[in-house]
Amino acid sequence: MLDATQIRQLLNEGIQAIRAGDQARGRDLLLKVVEADESIEPAWLWLAAALENPADQITALENALTLNPRNESARQRLNDLRAGQGLAASAPPPPVPAPIATPVTPASAPPPSPAANPAIYSAVDPDDDPLQCPYCGKLTVESDNKCPHCRRSLLKPGVWSGGGFLYFLLILLGLNVQGATMEIVLPWAVRLLSPDLPSLPGLLNDYGFGNGLVDIPVLWLVLRLMLLGGTLGLFLNDAPYAFPTIVVISALDVSVHAVGWWRGDLPDAIAGWNGGLSAIVLVISLLALLSQGATHRRMYTQLDRSVYNAPGFYQRGRDHQRKAQWALAVMYWQKALVLQPGWIDLYKELGLAQARLGRYAKALNTLNAGAHRAPQDADFARLIADVQRQAK
Repeated sequence: MLDATQIRQLLNEGIQAIRAGDQARGRDLLLKVVEADESIEPAWLWLAAALENPADQITALENALTLNPRNESARQRLNDLRAGQGLAASAPPPPVPAPIATPVTPASAPPPSPAANPAIYSAVDPDDDPLQCPYCGKLTVESDNKCPHCRRSLLKPGVWSGGGFLYFLLILLGLNVQGATMEIVLPWAVRLLSPDLPSLPGLLNDYGFGNGLVDIPVLWLVLRLMLLGGTLGLFLNDAPYAFPTIVVISALDVSVHAVGWWRGDLPDAIAGWNGGLSAIVLVISLLALLSQGATHRRMYTQLDRSVYNAPGFYQRGRDHQRKAQWALAVMYWQKALVLQPGWIDLYKELGLAQARLGRYAKALNTLNAGAHRAPQDADFARLIADVQRQAK
């Protein structure tokens, strides 16, 4: 006797085999699945794709439609096969009736039946496929970097270890900040410590700074120090946008020093030191960004194991909703309802999200479950009618 975990593994392996072109292995694995649990809709759907005999394909699709009569794509495939065999088309499912709003108080409301609970389907739910697109919910293959249906990228940043880049950048940024500080402090320090010096510009010129150091506006020097110091702070605090920020600031710093040197406004020593350091920082930051880009990995539509309570699952679903990752939002909200089935408003959000993915049967199931728990809530009748119109 196979448990749910073993069934799920066999189902996933069978689907992967069919996607890879190994129809025979996929067919054998899926036959084991349906022998263990006949209530798994995706097993019958994929089995229909792996079978060679049209009569067997018709049987598999009929079994899938028995479990989910509102799977229109499966019904269309079944009708095409029936037409090829000279058989009559399959009858469409009856319309889903709107819930009857009976005056039942929440305290005495009966618990929903298992069939009306959106979290209970079969041992393996078709929405649990980790290779479904997190945005549109359509199935993809392992090698896809972009969803073939909604054309969205399926890549996300991976774990990146930039120890070497960070080490060198911190040293160079520290030197740059020190240099910017010295540009502000040095003229005043020399004047304060040596008031009898006949010519401060002459002294600075002796050390290669030229007369330009004392002519640079202090406000510009302070602004540069603040920008460099702020960027150094981003790295020390591991800010996610530190590298793009330092690329922009370094490129600007190199450009300003190059223009200042070309116009003769900056001494050679200052332009060479500051511009050279910023140029090296710019190159290392660009290399770090390229290294980060190479660590992108494939997104999977699956739950984060670090989340463990209903509010956490709900909030994670809202985060994915804001990113238009509707399949992930549905997955998290379904889990939240399993843990907290009395969350009435969540039935509405989940039902609308399922309808947005085109999963109208499940959306109606979810909304009917919410209406069963809160018959006094008139929103459910309106939402059910809206989803029924969308399904048509």
